[in-house]
Amino acid sequence: MVKLDLEGVVFPYHPRGGRYKLTFTEAQRACAEQDGILASAEQLHAAWRDGLDWCNAGWLRDGSVQYPVSQPREPCGGAGSAGVGEGANGGVRNYGYRHNAEERYDAFCFTSNLPGRVFFLKPLRPLPFSGAARACAARGAAVAKVGQLFAAWKLQLLDRCTAGWLADGSARYPIVNPRATRRLFGVYCYRAPGAPDPAPGGWGWGWAGGGGWAGGARDPAAWIPLRV
Repeated sequence: MVKLDLEGVVFPYHPRGGRYKLTFTEAQRACAEQDGILASAEQLHAAWRDGLDWCNAGWLRDGSVQYPVSQPREPCGGAGSAGVGEGANGGVRNYGYRHNAEERYDAFCFTSNLPGRVFFLKPLRPLPFSGAARACAARGAAVAKVGQLFAAWKLQLLDRCTAGWLADGSARYPIVNPRATRRLFGVYCYRAPGAPDPAPGGWGWGWAGGGGWAGGARDPAAWIPLRV
């Protein structure tokens, strides 16, 4: 008997360079860098049954390329495509096993472990990506990875309507209850278990002095923690 590990979250992933840039080996590496592994076909199918709808094809752990469609539409799927659960309610489209060193797709990653805590750091002014790592470091944390944010959303019901930087340079936000999004970017940080918080008690991140700017210069290196 084989027990499948389905308790977790499947998330689609492509690098900042755009869609369909990853060979199979690069997809494995990309998922690992975002705190995950390539999802299995069974995990993707379970995610589809749970409502995952994504129109970009991605590598899976067995070397196949598939994608889940919950709401059938053109050109997502196309006539005659075949897959698990295919029918009026959509299904998992399957391109079969592809040449893993030459063909390029996105990736479907899977993560099921979040021992630490993901939290949002609210800025006092717009936060560029160059200042994100410094902002998290001031709270004893690192910029969260994509898989860590998905795990916090799925497993801990993290619900935040403000976009924040992640370690791969993307900006995302986790929504449990859909509503309007705020435009001011912050950063999502991840603190490992047992790591101390040097600035507890609701601190933000911004410039101080010079009318709200550090020495009058917009230099992220001069940022200090400020109470919100």
